[in-house]
Amino acid sequence: MHSGGSRPGRRSNRRPLPTGFGSLWFTVVLDLVGFGVALPILPLWAKDLGSSGATIGLLLASYSLAQLIGAPFLGRLSDRIGRRPLLVLALVGSTVGHVVTGLAGSVTVLILARVLDGFSGASISVAYAAVADIAEPRERPRLFGLLGAGFAVGFVVGPALGGLAALGGHRLPFFVAGALCGINALTAWWRLPETNPHGKSVAPKRSSIRETVAALTRWDDVARLLLVALLAGLAFSGFEATFALTGDARVGMTEATAGLVFAVLGIVLAVVQGGMVHTVLTRWGERSVLRVALALLAVGAALLIPNGGWALLVLGTLVLVVGQGLVSPSVSSGLAATADPARRGATFGLNQSTGALARLVGPVVAAWLFDSSGTGAPFVWCLVIAVLAMLATSAVRTPAPVEAKTPVVTHG
Repeated sequence: MHSGGSRPGRRSNRRPLPTGFGSLWFTVVLDLVGFGVALPILPLWAKDLGSSGATIGLLLASYSLAQLIGAPFLGRLSDRIGRRPLLVLALVGSTVGHVVTGLAGSVTVLILARVLDGFSGASISVAYAAVADIAEPRERPRLFGLLGAGFAVGFVVGPALGGLAALGGHRLPFFVAGALCGINALTAWWRLPETNPHGKSVAPKRSSIRETVAALTRWDDVARLLLVALLAGLAFSGFEATFALTGDARVGMTEATAGLVFAVLGIVLAVVQGGMVHTVLTRWGERSVLRVALALLAVGAALLIPNGGWALLVLGTLVLVVGQGLVSPSVSSGLAATADPARRGATFGLNQSTGALARLVGPVVAAWLFDSSGTGAPFVWCLVIAVLAMLATSAVRTPAPVEAKTPVVTHG
């Protein structure tokens, strides 16, 4: 491909983003924006409605519980009827969920709205499957890295948007999130192409719980990658749940400071996944990058075990977050390369379910360890889980790095 006066080199061979990728990216971002909008506001709103601590916990857990159930279902269904109708329907569901949340006058309605939003948010698995459909092997690391960066952007923008909109009351942020999802649903309807047009003819005709269990117990490379993702998710979600508590106990970190730190961490994740991931995955391959990423997770957790003041707190957190930033795109790229094309939706649905399960279990275990054994105990848990995940990667077999198989030819 001739590029006029462009300089010879690898950059001249970077292809434009595939058609429809922008809509898929915004689907992921807006889902995370909606999640981020709700997270800091819902507990306070539920408290104002007279909820107990246990009820607030159920309210927050309902979203992940719905994703745990909904992701494999929507993923398998997209293998049969196509990605586009599922994504549009899920975006409409998220729109309704946000609006109902904004209109809610009781905790029961809040929980029902969160269940609807969580089930619809499981569409992320369909978005990932759609990207796997349209991505050539050489472009997978780049595209999955950009999707990962979209997660980070959503985590940064969501709480900030929620905080600003909350100046108009508890309800306004959810109306704003609903409007964004509605606009994205219309955009996807008009602009998103169907990436799996032959789904009805190639996908399994029946999908069941037994098929899901069989996929996990088959112990192939897909199941191994899902195990690594689950373990890494347990470690990182435990860190997320106890970081602010640890910072408060050790250095007197305020809520505002914790919020700023998480915003900075979101930016770090976006930089790692939007830039670094493509380079390291194409050079080293998924398994090698996973090993490095999990080693960074372990080192970061180890640095956070002792009370070393701000220095160790900041250093350990940065190392841990960079490691996590490499894990998710590596797993996604590996799944895209190893999964049966007829079951991509189901595979990414299971991947999203493992993330939801990790976000349910990890914070509970880490918070219990924090209360019972002190500030360092949750990070001992993170360290052990990260090491187990690193050992699990030894059984993972993924394709060789693309650059090793297909040398880059440049044209000046």
